[in-house]
Amino acid sequence: MQLSVSSTASTPSAAAERKIARERGHSTTEDAAKAALRAEARRLVIGHYSSRYKDAEALAGEARRLFPESYAAQEGATFTIEKRP
Repeated sequence: MQLSVSSTASTPSAAAERKIARERGHSTTEDAAKAALRAEARRLVIGHYSSRYKDAEALAGEARRLFPESYAAQEGATFTIEKRP
């Protein structure tokens, strides 16, 4: 898989936030990174952040701890998907 795109509503850093995410059926940055690893994706783009988070890059940074090729989706951003041989 070239690219995994995931909706990420919260960070995994606080137990209370993980609990809220689970109750609402949302993913954490850790969930998104683990899914990308399982899918053997080359890159992960996270988006659809909770309005509580003003710094999307910080969320991508959290995902990078598990999946280094993680990026924050931003309006107008483009990602090239290379054709595999």
